Amino acid sequence: MYDGAHRTLDAILVDHPEWRQRGADGRPYPHGFGSWHSPYRAAYIDRWGRVARECGIDGIMVDMLFTGPHGGDYSPYTVKAFKDRFAEEPPDKEDPRDLTWQRWVDFQAWTREEVMLDVTEALHAVSPEIACIFNQTVGWIFSG
Repeated sequence: MYDGAHRTLDAILVDHPEWRQRGADGRPYPHGFGSWHSPYRAAYIDRWGRVARECGIDGIMVDMLFTGPHGGDYSPYTVKAFKDRFAEEPPDKEDPRDLTWQRWVDFQAWTREEVMLDVTEALHAVSPEIACIFNQTVGWIFSG
């Protein structure tokens, strides 16, 4: 199975727009995956577990697993998770020389890595033979 949400909106988010990723300006990202710190994450993982059980897939390729808005996901879910972990607000503008900015970018990558592990574990609970391939990227490199 192939899953990719670059330039499309994950169907889960049609029913739950509050789970969408948001830019630093608070606007929802128009396409892509949902906020990985929202209930979207569990719904996304549950969906793939259901597909694996019902369809007997032998593998999944998740393409463009990214944090979409320029500078990362600023949804209330992600901002809260960052503040809970580091006791500070995420920076709202890019500054590669700022250590908090670097931590914010790392936090986004760590989140995606956790999602990859969660999906893999859920699918391997169905069948340890299911191949899991992920293309993780910092999504805002596509903004020009």
